Amino acid sequence: MREEENIYRNVCATVELDSHRARSELHPRFTVVIGAEANEVHSRRTQADEIWMKKWHPIMFAQGVVVLAFDQMLTRDVIVQLANRAIRQNNAKVNVAGIE
Repeated sequence: MREEENIYRNVCATVELDSHRARSELHPRFTVVIGAEANEVHSRRTQADEIWMKKWHPIMFAQGVVVLAFDQMLTRDVIVQLANRAIRQNNAKVNVAGIE
């Protein structure tokens, strides 16, 4: 297996494990551009899914795949659920400093 394919599979497995998702659900699709003027990740939220690199760099590639994998998981429903959970937790806080 080529280096980039191995990195891609390992990143997807790591993100799935860390986010407690079922294995083999993540399959971000993107284009890798080597020779770009800057090292950047472009997600579908802004443009096409692309990882831009000045030159091949395995760590930067892995970081780009992580960003795109998490972006794939952040569907509109997940964003709404997480925001609602954060608001509920915020509203549930009680100041216990004055309780004896």
